[in-house]
Amino acid sequence: MQVNAYHLLVKLITKFTFFIATLKIRTNTFFHYRISKKFYQFKVVKTLEKLSTNGLAIVALYPKAETLKSVNRLIDSLVISNYSVLVVINQSHFSDKLLPLLSTKPIEILTRPNLGRDFGAYKIGFLHAEKSGYLEDIDNLLFANDSMVYGPESIGFVNSMLKVDSPWNAMFVNQELYAHAQSFFQVFQKTIFKQLSFSKFWHKYYPSELRNSVIEKGEKSLSTVCFRLGFYPTSYVSAEAILKHPEFANFTTEERFAIYIRYNLSISDGTSLTSEDLIFMLCHGYLTSNITHYQGLLVARILKAPIKIDILQSNLSTIDGVSNAFISLGVEQDELVGILKVLLLNRALNYRKGFDKLWSSYGLFRLLKF
Repeated sequence: MQVNAYHLLVKLITKFTFFIATLKIRTNTFFHYRISKKFYQFKVVKTLEKLSTNGLAIVALYPKAETLKSVNRLIDSLVISNYSVLVVINQSHFSDKLLPLLSTKPIEILTRPNLGRDFGAYKIGFLHAEKSGYLEDIDNLLFANDSMVYGPESIGFVNSMLKVDSPWNAMFVNQELYAHAQSFFQVFQKTIFKQLSFSKFWHKYYPSELRNSVIEKGEKSLSTVCFRLGFYPTSYVSAEAILKHPEFANFTTEERFAIYIRYNLSISDGTSLTSEDLIFMLCHGYLTSNITHYQGLLVARILKAPIKIDILQSNLSTIDGVSNAFISLGVEQDELVGILKVLLLNRALNYRKGFDKLWSSYGLFRLLKF
């Protein structure tokens, strides 16, 4: 009884302190969304010359110099796959330098205040596309953002993924705690995106600057809408895809390390594991884990998938392991230095102690500006 009372007290303290600490952030969001309407303000910098009937890709960007080449590869791979691309830029200090570079591409570009993170940009992109009539004649609607880093080898990976015929195709499906398609790259066919409930989700979505809220009310809620329509996402990255791939023979030391840490194994425990044991644990991980962290290096090496920009925050990968994974994606040294700078800064900002540590233990996170 005393133990339950203690945990209840800790939970109440956690929620109360988080509420107080984030009050200013939530008040600003309310003001800019409900009162000033600044959230809805955007500028059309460049328009599409023609709309591809294959699909429309809404790409949310928060420009950074270090990931410019990655963004170019993402957009180019979509254009190569015959997608019309609608880029929505959440303005940063690098936006003015990025615009001239993107303006040479056959895409549409919107710029807006940096409000509501990636789902805020997705909402503006969807409403604009809907109002402009872009959704009438397309077969696929794609959402992507720049939280994945794409190497030269990742272009072929994206092109192959976009050939999959599925009502709902996601690069990764996260099974940790609650099954949902991860929002950094997913594709919906018209059997889903033309449903009234899909449109209502975007019209009603209330933006947030808080990461936990975006995940719960954005990423997970969108998946729930699709579940209720009777659809389940196809995960392009899967254990089966890795195990059947001709380049997969065994696990590298870094990949074994991730499995050991994921299952709380020591080095001595791991010495007795056979390759079959590791394969079973790999398959189990796809049913219980966030694969972008747990096996991000493996899927990059074998499938040439892009790498999550926060991969170092999970402490499942070393800097050397991440560097080698990017090299396997064809990233050259000068670009790699800049990418590692961003990844290391993200990890440093993610370091938590005191209330931050308490909040993170309950899945609550303060706003982090990268």
